[in-house]
Amino acid sequence: MTPLLLLLLAVSSQMPSARIDWLLKHAGELQSQRQRHADLAIPFLREAVDLAAASHDTPREMRALSQLGDAYRVIHRLDDALPLYKRAIETAHANGDAITEADALAGLGGVHVDRGEYDLALACYREILNIGTRDNNAALRVRALNNLAAINDRRGRGVEGARYARIALAELDTGLREGKTFPEAAFFSVPYNLAKALSEAGEYAQASVYFERARSAAERIGSLGGVWHVLFETGEMYRAQGDLSTAVRYYERALAESNRMESRDPEAITLRALGAAAEARGDFGAALVHYQEAMAIFEKAEFRSELPQTLTMLSRVQFITGKRAAAHTSLDRAAALSATMGQSIGEVHRKFEAARQKFESGDLPAAETEFLSALDVARTNKLDSFSASALLGLADIARAQGKLEPALQRYSEAADAIDATRARIPSIEERSMYVSATHEIYEHWLDTLLKAGMHDRAFMVIERERSRNLLDALLSQAIERPPEVQVLNSRISTLQVQLTSGSLTPARRRRLLDQLDDAEQKLDLLQTSIKAPPRFHRDLPALRRTLREDEAWIEFTTRPNAVIAFLLTRKGFSVIEHAAGSLESRIDFFNDLLNSTHSEDAVRSGIALSNDLLGDVLPKLPVSVHRLIVGVAGELAALPFDALPDPQDSTKPILARYEVAYAPSLTTLAELRDRRLPSPRYDLLGVAPLAGGTLAAALPAYRSATLAPLPWSRREVEEVAQLVRGRSDSLLGVAATEEAFKRLRLRDYKVIHLATHALLDPQNPSRSGIVFRRGSSSDDGWLQMREIYQLDLAGQLVVLSACQTAFGTVSSAEGMQSLARAFTYAGARAVVGTLWKVEDTTAARIVENMYSAIARGNSVSAALRSAQLEAAGEQPYRTAREWAGWVATGDPASRPDITSPISTRRWALAFAVIIAAFIAGTAYRFR
Repeated sequence: MTPLLLLLLAVSSQMPSARIDWLLKHAGELQSQRQRHADLAIPFLREAVDLAAASHDTPREMRALSQLGDAYRVIHRLDDALPLYKRAIETAHANGDAITEADALAGLGGVHVDRGEYDLALACYREILNIGTRDNNAALRVRALNNLAAINDRRGRGVEGARYARIALAELDTGLREGKTFPEAAFFSVPYNLAKALSEAGEYAQASVYFERARSAAERIGSLGGVWHVLFETGEMYRAQGDLSTAVRYYERALAESNRMESRDPEAITLRALGAAAEARGDFGAALVHYQEAMAIFEKAEFRSELPQTLTMLSRVQFITGKRAAAHTSLDRAAALSATMGQSIGEVHRKFEAARQKFESGDLPAAETEFLSALDVARTNKLDSFSASALLGLADIARAQGKLEPALQRYSEAADAIDATRARIPSIEERSMYVSATHEIYEHWLDTLLKAGMHDRAFMVIERERSRNLLDALLSQAIERPPEVQVLNSRISTLQVQLTSGSLTPARRRRLLDQLDDAEQKLDLLQTSIKAPPRFHRDLPALRRTLREDEAWIEFTTRPNAVIAFLLTRKGFSVIEHAAGSLESRIDFFNDLLNSTHSEDAVRSGIALSNDLLGDVLPKLPVSVHRLIVGVAGELAALPFDALPDPQDSTKPILARYEVAYAPSLTTLAELRDRRLPSPRYDLLGVAPLAGGTLAAALPAYRSATLAPLPWSRREVEEVAQLVRGRSDSLLGVAATEEAFKRLRLRDYKVIHLATHALLDPQNPSRSGIVFRRGSSSDDGWLQMREIYQLDLAGQLVVLSACQTAFGTVSSAEGMQSLARAFTYAGARAVVGTLWKVEDTTAARIVENMYSAIARGNSVSAALRSAQLEAAGEQPYRTAREWAGWVATGDPASRPDITSPISTRRWALAFAVIIAAFIAGTAYRFR
């Protein structure tokens, strides 16, 4: 044979392997995150399989089979992927190729997961674990442990999932220190699966640490799926905590990310979550559409594992909207699928919904059986939120069966379960939303007690719900402030400054808002208290002793077509129920009239409200009572009770007869009065950022407010300063920056007075804030609610002389989530604020008169009443818009120690100010 012929034969023998390598490489590029075209890779991989088989190239054939199985799985052709993985496993095992065998086992396990065949999937990953242990291959062990964690979590076995995930992360970190190599995907998936297991258990702060690590890894390696997973799970955490608006923002970001991916299941999962958020808002039409969209995708892609939960959610909305036959069909199908999967979390969902539907249909024994089964599964897998729901259902059944004590015991256990989860939420804002989202448990518990005539126990249930968050804050004010807090605050301020630009493109604005969400979320997680939340330990006799002889506590709760008032004095306790309907619309109408140029028209509607709320209460008050302290939640939190017409004389407001103040609960009032704080050294800090003629500092572009200067605010602060006997400090005009305010030791001041603008953000309450001047480039000049929570106050009074500082998001569980409430959280004993917009010169007169009364030794509520009555004059409802919106919250008996003789100069200057305003005809400048 000639040398040339030998050379040609040698070249031809190498050609198949070179071709196969090229095909595998090209297919891999098509399957990459960058191109995401697994469908286009399939012809190349099939050619590689055939060519390797024909040339008896077993190693390349195994690789091609496994890679072709991956391509089919990505485009949801699971029946085509299954035999390919099995061939690859058999061939690799026969040839001792452990790596290829593990790859194919992982792919096969993934097919079983997609189909809901969890036991088969677990067997695949346990075999990978065995291979990794046998060969001392850390990468294979981590891969197996990580997938075992993911499957257990998917089944609702979070404890087991977290155990595997912790082992996987420990082995990953140890291996890295020892110089071992791991696939890039492990750096995302291992911390992600631990985070997901912790999130399912309600450990949100810990979960977020690992989610952040996972997201950083996903962004570093360019994993679209990884970024989607973290965005989606962040939305899930917010939804679980009751913060629907933030959850939806993260879901929408996740949906946009899913649309860049080749696999369709992320899109369907996100659509389902958006449906759940819509359902929670009561938008059942939108929920139904989202669930049906998700179902269509899951069915087309053969994602059987996602079908039971989706069918259950669809059934719930169908049942609520009256489509009961369709609801039963969906639920029966979910049950049939769940029975083949061993998916605990899907089964719990189905059992809950079956129980609810049977309860609504009157089949109490069957409903009880389902709830008990669901409770058993939930407790076994430590799913606290599901346990609370099951306990609520069992309590409702016991109540319907007339079994009072078992019902009350179940309600108590359900409240304990949600309280355990609430205590693990680090953010004050998210805790408040969680309490509102789980209000149903307390509502049913309270109803049962009221119907049984157990009024004292009913009152303590209300107190427990309305007190927990604020009580935790007051008793655990030592807050961990890691160095990252300052970095994040600076980052948020920088983003807010960038958002003030008027030339932002929509895409740039969207990116900045996304970054703002992420920064705020990280900051929320750093609000963790260094103390364990205290137990609720107050009792009714102790709470009554909190009150003084001249005080009465009135706590309201509403029911359909009724309002119930709990009346407590130092010596008595009674409960008054009065028929009343459509309170929310009536309160809005009354407030709108009060805060208008036709405020006298409010009297007629006010009389009806006054009779419904106070007509049966006021006659029961002892003659010694001169101060009413009101506890409210829901729609009543927006009502200025002091402006209601007096049932004895409707031409005069309640204020003419009583001081009126507000507190979140009697328990928190007791805590405020019992606290022993060091006495502040200085009398007053006055702040007036917009005291000149300059417009307010620009606000972020997502705000829609035009803020005028407040020239009278300087005079207001100066006048207040004249009334104090000790040290008085001020920040005025350009000196009144947010940075300068925060640098001060605020707990050194008895009184802090802020005369400026305030704006509310009802969609994102934590972004509501008080306007300062802007300082450095990282000072946004916007003291937001999340920042107020972190202030360190010990003073007797904070006065918020600005618009709507006592108004905000109404909670059915806790009342008004306002800027004033935030200052109470920060440690202020009493706060004076406003329910609506106040005009600049009017605000100055009110606060000056109030401080004059304080200087004469009056309490906060008595001083504010004195100022309001002076503004009201002889015809109080003609001037109601000027005085009726001012409220005192916290401890109304607080007496700031700023006593000094009244200055003649002060009255002369105030009179000159009023005359000047009248002559100049200055236009209203609202704060």
